Amino acid sequence: MVEFASDQGDTMYWKTRQASCELPVLSKCAAMLALTLALTFTSGHGATQTTEIDTSKICTTDEKNPRIRLGVREDAPPFSYEVTNRRLDQGSDPYSGYTVELCIGFVRSAQNKSGLDDYCFVEVDPSSRLHALGGGYIDLLCGATTASVDIRAEYRTSLMTYLAVSGLSYMRKGPVADRSLGDQQMVRLGVREDTTSQTDLTSETLPGPLVAFLDSSGLKDYGALKRVDLADHWEAPKMLRDGAIDIYLADRPIIEAVLAGGSEDIQVYNLPIALQPYSVIIAGRPFGRDERAGVELQRNFDRFLIEEKFAPDKVDAYFDHLRELLQGNIEPFFLEIARVQGVFP
Repeated sequence: MVEFASDQGDTMYWKTRQASCELPVLSKCAAMLALTLALTFTSGHGATQTTEIDTSKICTTDEKNPRIRLGVREDAPPFSYEVTNRRLDQGSDPYSGYTVELCIGFVRSAQNKSGLDDYCFVEVDPSSRLHALGGGYIDLLCGATTASVDIRAEYRTSLMTYLAVSGLSYMRKGPVADRSLGDQQMVRLGVREDTTSQTDLTSETLPGPLVAFLDSSGLKDYGALKRVDLADHWEAPKMLRDGAIDIYLADRPIIEAVLAGGSEDIQVYNLPIALQPYSVIIAGRPFGRDERAGVELQRNFDRFLIEEKFAPDKVDAYFDHLRELLQGNIEPFFLEIARVQGVFP
């Protein structure tokens, strides 16, 4: 078992005594994670939580200019990202991605009964997104948000829009078949601050599959892990190449998208740490209206997903488009879940 060893400022350290998930039973551990769908720990030590929103990127809706406000991310490809800075595509909107596309599609669909047929963007980050949702700054959160038990308790969520697997990527120190990280006394584990991946590592014990992975890497005496919080997913490849971190933990599609365009020197391992169901999160009082509007918005968004994406006569085309968007990184579990969601009454 890996235990919490010490806390020095914003840095987390662990020490190991015995793996809690041995390799022969790793599949059983992964199965348990699949049943729970998401690892939810109480956030304790870690990066400072902020709720500030960049007011220069706030869009408004009023009687003269009624719009649905979409909360989007700058750095969560392929789900939600800023196009102008990263040049990942040439879309006309400044933000793009799978979840953003779903939200825009809903606004333009017949299932949108809000009376608002235009949209605008509000850029949020992992620390401000829920504040923006609860504070009336946005109507739909269109990012890469895990619909955890805590999120569902506080906010309305759509049907599952994706099922992500938290995985590992790390700098290759030798041949592809060599999974050893070398003779290091300290392993530096990078995560995006204020995300579920960071929360998973803010507990007194590490996830069992991560422990098993480290043990299988030949690091029997690695002594301790140091958590390194990154402000941006885009920083990870450079930090790996510069030797500032040894491992980067994130959802696999995000890792693949960040590495797009050149990753010969970085090996991605798809070791399951947690299965995380994504959803579009819906404001309780959207459009400045009452709670009934939130109920209706949730129902109408789900109806859009069922009728336009998951319906039996449309789901295959939806899967083809999703594979293109996510570069083939689709969990088989989600494909089956989507088909089931498509026959909801």
